Amino acid sequence: MLTLAALWAFFLTTQIAQFRSQGVASVMYVENLALAAEQVDYYAAGWIALWPLLSAAAIIVAGQPGSRIGFDRFLSWGPIVRLGDAAYALYLVHWPLLITYLVLRDRPDAGALAGTALVLASVALALLLTRWFEEPLKRWS
Repeated sequence: MLTLAALWAFFLTTQIAQFRSQGVASVMYVENLALAAEQVDYYAAGWIALWPLLSAAAIIVAGQPGSRIGFDRFLSWGPIVRLGDAAYALYLVHWPLLITYLVLRDRPDAGALAGTALVLASVALALLLTRWFEEPLKRWS
């Protein structure tokens, strides 16, 4: 499944992009993705892994400004840019929030409602941490 998604991304890249330095970088990225997919086959989540792979393919396509698909316009939209700015903070806070919830509730998984609430809380906390800690520290340094 992962290799199929990597090949799909490669197809999109070669169809839309002209062969130039961005195209070469995209091809190298897709080849590395395919090689990594072969190694993590045992751990892959099956069809659920399709979402991040298609997202990566969309980002590759978006690297070609002025494309027919126009995904670059979506990625330059203000809320998505802010979410991208807070991505590292989101990476740092989502796991402790999830584990804290699971330990306090003594449950093996969060469920749909609690999972949605945890995702929203993680995004909100990441945006706050980015605005009140990361950005001031960047300006200070």
